[in-house]
Amino acid sequence: MRAVSIWGICLLLALYAAGSACAQALKIPCAAVQPVPDIAFDGHKLREIADISDPSLRRINELLTAGCFDEAASELDAYALAHPADHRITYLQARGAWMTGSPDQAEALLKDTISKYPDFASASILLAGLYLSREQYEPVSALLDSAQRIAPSDLWLFVDRLRLAAPTSPDPESIDTIVRVMQDKRFSRNVRLQMVALILNHLQQRVDAPTLDAAYRGSIDFGINSHEDSVGSYALWLIEDQQRTAEARQWLEPLLQTPLRNPEFVHRMLAESYLFDAARIDPVQTSRNFALIEKARSEMGGNIDSIARDAALNRRLAPLQGFFAIVEDLDKPDDEGLTALCAALQALVLDVPMIKSMLGNLANPNQECAGGLNFTPVGLILIQARPQQTAERIDILKDLLARGADPNPHVFGTDAITFCKNDARRCEALLGVLQPAWDAAAARGK
Repeated sequence: MRAVSIWGICLLLALYAAGSACAQALKIPCAAVQPVPDIAFDGHKLREIADISDPSLRRINELLTAGCFDEAASELDAYALAHPADHRITYLQARGAWMTGSPDQAEALLKDTISKYPDFASASILLAGLYLSREQYEPVSALLDSAQRIAPSDLWLFVDRLRLAAPTSPDPESIDTIVRVMQDKRFSRNVRLQMVALILNHLQQRVDAPTLDAAYRGSIDFGINSHEDSVGSYALWLIEDQQRTAEARQWLEPLLQTPLRNPEFVHRMLAESYLFDAARIDPVQTSRNFALIEKARSEMGGNIDSIARDAALNRRLAPLQGFFAIVEDLDKPDDEGLTALCAALQALVLDVPMIKSMLGNLANPNQECAGGLNFTPVGLILIQARPQQTAERIDILKDLLARGADPNPHVFGTDAITFCKNDARRCEALLGVLQPAWDAAAARGK
């Protein structure tokens, strides 16, 4: 297995993981390192670095995977001294460079090797893996196609095709394969955690709840993230998506007995779990659910205002909205200077019904949203480049204009008309709505 790949996953999860989590996950006694056996799967006999058969080189590859860098370097030096003309050494040199924090050096070495030895499949596959870790998808297919002709049953050729399909073209067949590989214990931990990462990072909306549950548990079992963060992510999903609150508490409560970087998050999740339980009894506070609501308050130090705020903005917390008074002044900013409307317009996912509801409750469509440049709501819609949310942007823009929003607000030091002339990519999909509004404003002399 390629430990290079585990570092790719660690980079994907770097915002959530402790710095040493991935290294700790690879702590295997170096003397116990064993070759990875071939795997028969879907009519293929999958073999790692299929075009490198020398036992010494294969062992060095496994030492790298196990994080035994000193031993790998020593054995590679000895092999290179005895076989100075063996170009396969460059694969291990590049892999070692990548794993120890020099991906640019690895890329240069691999490119040079492939130019001299275009039939060296392992080098092409490793370079494809490096590009995948950077989310540079364009050159990957050609590299994998080249390797396919030489080593069609290479394990990482098979894995990297799945790694390419998940973020770019996830069809039912590839998704099914990813799920089956994740569940198949014959594959190494490194391969299976790759599948876990693909599901959690790219396929959450395309797999069923049991599969997603298995992926979350896999992220905990494989240790690719800190235990605190992996459990926290799993508990968040259990509570807000599945309402499996009792299970979530079974994971969260033991965390409070350990040193934590973010204990507030654990208490917040426990509070949410009690509120979801209370909402199942009654949608508003009553004598029947009062004790559960008090437990939630206790977890939050007596103040659940932050949950109240989020319940108004987060669709997954909608069952909790009945516990909180309706905010009468939708234009009142929070501590960060953002109103509910501005916060919703800057969310990763545009919630059209919620935003329209705010505008329907007299939220000012021309308010300035804090954040340095003070865009209006129309300005925020213009600057977003979200092809997957074009329909939502158009829908919200229509509603803003219908409620009196200025169609030509200031944007990056100029007006919207000039901005759109200079950055057609962002505005192209919106021009069918904007141009009539601009024309009408011009006719009115504005």
